[in-house]
Amino acid sequence: MLQSIPDCPVGVELDGCYAETVQVKDNMIRTVKMRQRATLPVPETS
Repeated sequence: MLQSIPDCPVGVELDGCYAETVQVKDNMIRTVKMRQRATLPVPETS
């Protein structure tokens, strides 16, 4: 459990998505940037 949320951007990966804190105010997350994790193509084997 966090006592306080860092002021600097923090990123976490959640079930194939990436979330990054953008704005923190009064120890509350105000804005989060979300994006899907890029999937790399599986190389073909011959």
